[in-house]
Amino acid sequence: MPKKKPFEPSLQFDSYRRWLSLLLQADTSKAGSIPAGLDCNQFIQLCEHEGITPLLSHQISQQLSQPNTNIQIPDAWQNELSTLSKQYVATQLIKQREIHKLITAFNQNGLDYILLKGEALSISCYPQAYLRTRCDTDFIFKDKQEAENAWTLLQAQGYARLPTMEGEFVGYQFPCQKTLAMGVVNTLDIHHKITNAQWFTQQLEYPELKDNSVTIEYGNQHTLALSPLYALIHACIHRTTNVSNQMENRLIWLYDIHLLSQKLTATDWEKLLLIAKEKDFSQLLLQGLTITKKTFNSPIQEETLAALQQQAKNQSTPHTAGSRRLTSYYNNVMRLEGGKQRWQYIRETLFPPAAYVAEKYHVKNNALILWYYVKRIIDVVIKR
Repeated sequence: MPKKKPFEPSLQFDSYRRWLSLLLQADTSKAGSIPAGLDCNQFIQLCEHEGITPLLSHQISQQLSQPNTNIQIPDAWQNELSTLSKQYVATQLIKQREIHKLITAFNQNGLDYILLKGEALSISCYPQAYLRTRCDTDFIFKDKQEAENAWTLLQAQGYARLPTMEGEFVGYQFPCQKTLAMGVVNTLDIHHKITNAQWFTQQLEYPELKDNSVTIEYGNQHTLALSPLYALIHACIHRTTNVSNQMENRLIWLYDIHLLSQKLTATDWEKLLLIAKEKDFSQLLLQGLTITKKTFNSPIQEETLAALQQQAKNQSTPHTAGSRRLTSYYNNVMRLEGGKQRWQYIRETLFPPAAYVAEKYHVKNNALILWYYVKRIIDVVIKR
């Protein structure tokens, strides 16, 4: 994947994002002229930050192939997008060959797993897989032992396991990496729970996810992926878990919801309302669907949003836009039963192994490790 340049949001950030969202829609002519103050370098940085570089290049190319198209983007900007997109194509081809090899190994060894997030969506929702940028590939396995069985295979394939939190109530996933051809680094996220947030792990267990999965083709292999309905729910959950770093409205993630919403049937929408009511998901789904509809003019019925809004009045899902980390952390603690479990969760989340803290914060001097534990408490519980 192309190396991303540092991105610093400006005062015009929202207007720039709005312009990009219009460019991503079917009729790019609605976008109008380039917003004042936006130059080519900022344009590219913003596209990279939002994860839409190859997708936007594709949309512009599609529009340019139509007669009487008037796209007000300089050729130099389009050329830069095209160059970066070709790099994404090359990188993703290398990674996809590796993922295909891993899926083959998982299948041959009879592992019970589901392909998640961007990798699955790139196959099921996007016209070309490279259009859906992703920094890693997520797999969820039926339980912790199955995830460790997968790790045995991955280790034999040359993967290195990165430090992570470990415990009864944390460490529901671990990352591992391998350097492929051309120096491309392939990162995997191996789950045995849908997320590390207690609220969601208790609401979406693996058997339910598997019962609501579909088979997709990955090369000459088959793998399970979440159904459009459950993939949409998962996308909205993923969005809310990024509230604290102010990335919940990243355009590529909203575009996932936009595409998934078009795959849902009338029956799916009815089921979504039932799931939202049963699992206390109405508020997070309402927020995800509302911002997506506003951003991409998605075909989401107002009746659905009104029903979610009505249901949300009696619910209190903690991980929603506007929730502070302290509130979310408190709700995760309170989801556990009794003081013993809650204290263990606090200990496991705030005081993970020193190797994990050193890796996460790039600690060069071990004498400073205590300071980074303090910083971790601030990051996890206090910092917005």
